[in-house]
Amino acid sequence: FQSTISGSFKLGYDKYLTKSIAASASPYTVRLALESLPNIGTVSVSQNFGGIKIQGSCIDIISGSSTVTCSVSCQCDFASKGLKGNNLVRLGKEWFRVSSAYLGSETSFDLASVENAHVSYSYSGKNLFEAPFYVWGGGFEWMITFH
Repeated sequence: FQSTISGSFKLGYDKYLTKSIAASASPYTVRLALESLPNIGTVSVSQNFGGIKIQGSCIDIISGSSTVTCSVSCQCDFASKGLKGNNLVRLGKEWFRVSSAYLGSETSFDLASVENAHVSYSYSGKNLFEAPFYVWGGGFEWMITFH
């Protein structure tokens, strides 16, 4: 599921384009590129992982738990679909890593912190039942706010 970030992109506003921006750029770098264009004052830029929905997989997790299980109404096949320890996954609106201790179960996996797959982490959102399951697609979603 994981991929390496490479390449570049440009952003446009009116008829103007930014210079090339590295795909791995920070929000600050994107902000500076946008603010260098005519007719743009101050902007705020934030970034989050871009998720890909895993078709046919739906999960259950209770708030406070660190174990994600396949819903009984779905056939998740986590390992067969390529899930590995250290992968980034999204549950609800929150990102986690799959625990480095994951051994390839088709029906469950434990969560770890985004920063370190060796550190167990608990889900703290609303209880999820038959919820969609997302993995990192290798890119980012950007939010730009004009002030």
